[in-house]
Amino acid sequence: MGTSNAGSTDFRDAAPDAEAPQEMAVSKTLRDLSSAGKALPSPEEELQAILDTSQDGIVLVDADRRILRINKAIAETSGYTEQEIRGKPLDALISPQNLPRVFSLINMSLSGLPTQSLEVDDGAGSDGKPSLEVQVSTLRRDDQIVGAAITTRNAVDRRTKTEAKQLNEDRFRNLIENTSDWVWEVNAKCVYTYVNPRVREILGYEPQEVLGKTIFDLLPLREASHITKRFTSAIAAREPLKLLQITCLHKDGRSVTLETSAVPVFDGEGKVSGYHGIHRDITGREKTEQQFAQNAVKLERTMDGIIEAMTLAVEARDHFAVGHQQRVAKLAYAMVWEMGRSPEFGHSVRTAGLLHDVGKIFIPIEMLTKPGQLTQDEFATIKNHPKAGYEILKSIEFPWPIADIVLQHHERMDGSGYPSGLKGDDIRLEARLLGVADTVEAMFHPRSYRPALGMDKALREIAKDKGVLYDRDVVEACLAVFLDRGFKFESA
Repeated sequence: MGTSNAGSTDFRDAAPDAEAPQEMAVSKTLRDLSSAGKALPSPEEELQAILDTSQDGIVLVDADRRILRINKAIAETSGYTEQEIRGKPLDALISPQNLPRVFSLINMSLSGLPTQSLEVDDGAGSDGKPSLEVQVSTLRRDDQIVGAAITTRNAVDRRTKTEAKQLNEDRFRNLIENTSDWVWEVNAKCVYTYVNPRVREILGYEPQEVLGKTIFDLLPLREASHITKRFTSAIAAREPLKLLQITCLHKDGRSVTLETSAVPVFDGEGKVSGYHGIHRDITGREKTEQQFAQNAVKLERTMDGIIEAMTLAVEARDHFAVGHQQRVAKLAYAMVWEMGRSPEFGHSVRTAGLLHDVGKIFIPIEMLTKPGQLTQDEFATIKNHPKAGYEILKSIEFPWPIADIVLQHHERMDGSGYPSGLKGDDIRLEARLLGVADTVEAMFHPRSYRPALGMDKALREIAKDKGVLYDRDVVEACLAVFLDRGFKFESA
């Protein structure tokens, strides 16, 4: 069972210096192998180890739908070992009544089309409803589709949480679909993979008519040649596009001037795999410096809104944590101003605060909402969320080192934190700010395993560990914000 520590912010009051048994074992094994001159695990062995950590069943197949690999969860439920099943048709793992629907998903994925999850009956359900959820994603190598990954999980538990998640999912969808700008995504070949309904008002096309087209298909020939060079140059330089003017053709033939901003998305090899961006209709608008400044502010607000909406999707998985990331960001931002730091520094802390728990999207909901104390294995899983958040954010080109800040927000000044045991000034100041704000907010509000502890308890806790767990100047700023400035959290 996990140990208790009132200063921990990992929502189980467990000591941050209590290293998980499996992490200790892995670290010791790697050190022993290295010191003995033995070879470290191969990439194939590392991949299998990663797959086996998932509680969901995972099957990798090639383009001929033959099994390349299964994880431990599939092996346990199917009775096959990986050696026995490798190379067999996927039919060996799927019941005949489910085969056509699952194959349909796989065929879509192998064609590069987006897929949605599918619920099927594996005979384990007791209420007559589908009991297994199946998801399929594309496997690529060198930007070529080489197979598919099939993930299976219990569908019964998910259905019980659908109603609780629906509100926040609707908020995120409404934000994207009702914004006044045309929000879009393209792949590395500049083919639209997502457009919001705003394209209908701007160019007269239905969203379905634009999907599968390239940006250049919507431009006059001369304009397409010019913009192709700009996009090619940006992709080669791995750079964002800022306030780029594009003249598109409306469906009725008239010209529409768009102002385009976009950020690149990188794959695991650091290559540009596409762009996320916004087209804004500026047809007929005077191009004054004042208007350009106003547009930049609006764009920043739009991006902020999208980031905040993304946090709702994470927090929807734990109703005790709804509003947590927003409150942490607000407190940390107030502490930045108390310390006299620059507005730019404040923006970086605020953005990291809104995203600091994004890694919890990979943690099973039953752990996040467990009313009792976590086991050591469960706490080890919880402790992995800074690393998971880093992996999600590291390929996004923010103006600030958001991924590194998120990675370090549970490090502590005396080295007792995680995941790296950093000490003192080795921890980024932004992460030290978030660590204190996260601790205080967590104690202010109730969690599934305890009631709210209140302001007095929270402030006494950080004051007690000032200079030990928490940065001395940061703690002083936090105390001043509450006691001198009258800071208050908004109601959850």
